[in-house]
Amino acid sequence: LPGIPSLALSKQSSAKSGAVDHADASYTLTVRILGTMPTSGTITVVDELPAGVTFVRSSAANWSCAAAGQTVTCTSAQVLAAGAASSFDLAVQVSAAVVGNVINQAAVGGGGDPSNGGKPPVPGNCANGDSHCANASTTVTALAELTLSKTNHQTSLKAGSTTTYTVTIS
Repeated sequence: LPGIPSLALSKQSSAKSGAVDHADASYTLTVRILGTMPTSGTITVVDELPAGVTFVRSSAANWSCAAAGQTVTCTSAQVLAAGAASSFDLAVQVSAAVVGNVINQAAVGGGGDPSNGGKPPVPGNCANGDSHCANASTTVTALAELTLSKTNHQTSLKAGSTTTYTVTIS
């Protein structure tokens, strides 16, 4: 829209299919300015993590993030020029209990954008095509549980003697 800093959000998952109980999974969120004016005031991104996905930390020089349950709220007072973008990462832990399609949803608001009263919409409740919301979908598959055993079938050995071990992975 002309004359306002219209915000848009995009989101990408670093997790690959099968990333179960993976401490280094992350989401990258990017706020872009589609309008013709720079932002003013605080920009807020609200990210609703799916069940079994836990916030670990965030990384970005101009963003501050905090979690309350499954809701991660990130804010930035950085002024973004028209056409500019600012990105940050959310590191997450994916529980071993999570299997199937995981959809993570987020929304952006504030920064002088009058949409939704200047606040982020509820993640996942944007109308189709609303640039204020974004989601990332990841398919998570269960990992096999492996056990390892090692035996030499000996109860004792003399110093200097040799033995053969059998290693079994099942």
